[in-house]
Amino acid sequence: MDDLVNISDFQDISKKNISKMAYDYINGGSDDELTLSRNVMAFRNILLKQKILVDVSKIKSSTTLFNSSIDNPLLLGAVSLHKLSHPMGEIATAQAAEALNTIMLLSSLSSTSLEDVSSASNSDKWFQLYWNKDRTLTKDLVHRVNGSKYKAIALTVDAPVLGHREKDVYNKFTLPDDIYLENFRKYAQGKLPVPQQSGSGLAQYVGHKTEDSITWSDLDWLKSNTNLPIIIKGLQTYEDAKLALKHEIQGIIVSNHGGRQLDGSLSSIECLPRVVDAVDDQIDILLDSGIRRGSDIVKSIALGAKAVLIGRPYIWGLGAFGKDGIIGVYNILIKEFLTTMKLIGCNDINKLDHSFLEDHSIPNFS
Repeated sequence: MDDLVNISDFQDISKKNISKMAYDYINGGSDDELTLSRNVMAFRNILLKQKILVDVSKIKSSTTLFNSSIDNPLLLGAVSLHKLSHPMGEIATAQAAEALNTIMLLSSLSSTSLEDVSSASNSDKWFQLYWNKDRTLTKDLVHRVNGSKYKAIALTVDAPVLGHREKDVYNKFTLPDDIYLENFRKYAQGKLPVPQQSGSGLAQYVGHKTEDSITWSDLDWLKSNTNLPIIIKGLQTYEDAKLALKHEIQGIIVSNHGGRQLDGSLSSIECLPRVVDAVDDQIDILLDSGIRRGSDIVKSIALGAKAVLIGRPYIWGLGAFGKDGIIGVYNILIKEFLTTMKLIGCNDINKLDHSFLEDHSIPNFS
């Protein structure tokens, strides 16, 4: 693994190790995959500005999120069904997060139960919640999270219906016999429907189970069932950020679901400045979708994010080498991040701001 230079090297190995159906599921986007590619390319259009003769012998990169202290502003984001990439699945991810002293965000659609993931390592974890049409089930799931040492709940709000993911349709995506949606087995909902003629089993499952009628007013019910901080995941606009403040949400993840939901939308990094403007430092803002280089972390923080989350990159590591692959991907990104910090002349992530970016390249979609 020492001869791997960047995270794309892990992607190439992962592609060889896992099934085509699994690889396409992980790496595909919705419709024409315009937003999927825009997530990555938008970072390339943001230009860094270098300041010289700054003491960068030591870089402060640690941060705190909801009372969790982490060494670097990089988290392992919510990705479903880790066992499609490696038999250890989410257990390997939890153990890697502990080794890296970072936070793991566990997907509702995980292939290991939330209780088993909680006990797999001592690192802090958050839980990503999809709102089920059966509110009793949703309540029970939240209570299980409350009792399993998770530190926050991230409610995904950009998926009232699953985006049209054509690769999954072509592949008639379903689960291998030995993989389940483990958080839902106790409710007799642990298997996707098997597509009969065409289509995606996941799309059928989400269509039947995920609630598409929730509104801002339903957040009061969620708050009444947990004392954990609630983060909104999938917010992209100024107006919705203002509503998040009005409803006393504790955090925001600016995200477009990795280009897997609404195609033809802005990238997450293009949406970030207007959300930052709306929030005005009142709550923490994070970002996911499109992070492929350590310099992308720098750009995100300079534009106002407290930290960022990766998804596909660490899953490439998982598919390539299991736990060690996740650690390898993470360490490459952090090495690139620290190198970029030194090259731009910034020794503290708390000092990162617009002054380290070329003004004409800063996204402006108000």
